[in-house]
Amino acid sequence: MRQAPVVIFVVNEIAASFDKILTMDERVSEICNAQSIGAAIENMTLTATELGLGSLWICDTFFAQKELSEWLNGELYAALAVGYAEEKTCARPRKKPENTIEWRL
Repeated sequence: MRQAPVVIFVVNEIAASFDKILTMDERVSEICNAQSIGAAIENMTLTATELGLGSLWICDTFFAQKELSEWLNGELYAALAVGYAEEKTCARPRKKPENTIEWRL
């Protein structure tokens, strides 16, 4: 994160604290919020790629979870580092047809 020119901290201001025991309704709400946040981060990474930028979705922010969450006024869910990549990445090879799943209805 120190090397990236831009780091976007993704915060859920309405999240329950990580140390709180949740009711079933609160847990469902947390799961829905986490899925929405994940979709938003994916859209940011796709947009960055379209703009010729590199990005790195950083989920392991727990080394400073408490401090960053307090500073950001919400539970930190992830960080997204954005900048111009030093090297060009290649697309991963596609799986061979024999490794694919066939859905039959």
